[in-house]
Amino acid sequence: MFSLTWITRSVAITVHPTSTTPDYGPFKNASQFRLMDYFYGRSDSKSLNTLDDLIAVIRSPGFSPEDLKGFSAKKAEHALDIWVSSSGVFSQEDGWHEGSVNIALPKTGAKYKSEEDVPKFNVPGIIYCRLLPLIKGVVEDTASHFSCFYHWLPHKAEHAMLQADEEIRKKAHNLGDAPGVEYVVLPMLFWSDVTQLSSFSSAVLWPIYLYFGNLSKYVRGRPTEFVAHHLAYISSLPDTLKDVYTAKYGHTSSVDILKFCKHELFQQIWVLLFDSDFMNAYEHGYAINGTCVENWLVKDSLMPIQSTFSTHFFQHGINFYNTLAPDLMHEFELSVWKGVFTHLMHMLTAKGADVVEEFNSQMRHMPTFGYNQIHRFWHDVASHKHLAVRDYEAFLITMMPTFEGLLDLPDDSTIADLLFELVNWLALAKLHLHTAVTLQPNICTM
Repeated sequence: MFSLTWITRSVAITVHPTSTTPDYGPFKNASQFRLMDYFYGRSDSKSLNTLDDLIAVIRSPGFSPEDLKGFSAKKAEHALDIWVSSSGVFSQEDGWHEGSVNIALPKTGAKYKSEEDVPKFNVPGIIYCRLLPLIKGVVEDTASHFSCFYHWLPHKAEHAMLQADEEIRKKAHNLGDAPGVEYVVLPMLFWSDVTQLSSFSSAVLWPIYLYFGNLSKYVRGRPTEFVAHHLAYISSLPDTLKDVYTAKYGHTSSVDILKFCKHELFQQIWVLLFDSDFMNAYEHGYAINGTCVENWLVKDSLMPIQSTFSTHFFQHGINFYNTLAPDLMHEFELSVWKGVFTHLMHMLTAKGADVVEEFNSQMRHMPTFGYNQIHRFWHDVASHKHLAVRDYEAFLITMMPTFEGLLDLPDDSTIADLLFELVNWLALAKLHLHTAVTLQPNICTM
């Protein structure tokens, strides 16, 4: 009698008594048999790729079953929870640096001879990567499987890239460069947004990401490719700033002062990133054109802050306002369209409660559409309470037929034209793939 007891099972599997070796069916040995038993016997959520990954681990150099004595998943999880790297989370070996910046402490009515004379507050603990070494590491990494996917010649539909490529080719060669050296544009796409780390606490993280535009957007858009480079982490204003401000000026800092300091901190961190090495490479070495800067000051901002992008790139003919990509959620759906929708509801309210109820009734009877697109609206859309961004987008998509005829002419005709332009613009703005027709100025602008 031969018996084989499995690792996590108390029941022994009995083999035929006349056999001197166990019967593993189509498998050659116990290892293969146990792998397939693990695959099919524990859960139905595994895939063949998951099993291949496990096989690769077992076959990998240095793997030995003897090393797993006393080892368990629970112990491994606990070890990961308490482990701290000797070099820290942000190690210099990985290219991370820790620096500090000085921000100005303004006071209404206070006058100084120059900006240098304004009292400064030092903000320590700025975690960042130097921009030029990061760029060189990506461009010169021929071992990366992305190295063959970078596009160094712009596509005919990429008007901004075509223009930048033309300008770089018209420039005179740097002294010392061979006549055959070809200059190309490396578009850099920055993104920055505050990330809420937990649903039940105020812990946040404010990273700055960097993407390279030479890589296809279909690759950049896949989170599993990990093509986003963490460039820096913007710290919060220390609580000691309020104490320093009070000691300096004799009164506490206002909300507007703290807002100014946050904007100044944001700008000074970019000064830290755009160091002299990067600016020298921008002008003479690595030709870089920042084509997409997100989460920046809005165009008509009246904050008295010098933009780092202006001070560093204006002399090179770069207007950084032209590099800002539209933020559809904040700049359109929660700004332009939300304001228009609120005004339209005020117009209905001025017509009377019957008109408002007629609008709500038509919205309630609006049929659903698509998978997770247009859901059933609730009883009182006009009150617009507790709305998410997707709700405003759904309102815009369905607003034209429900609003028709609720107002007197010519208001009704004007509103119909306005709603058509808004929904048409949003549809074009959210296209995942554009054509030469959709990029025409008379189509893409209102």
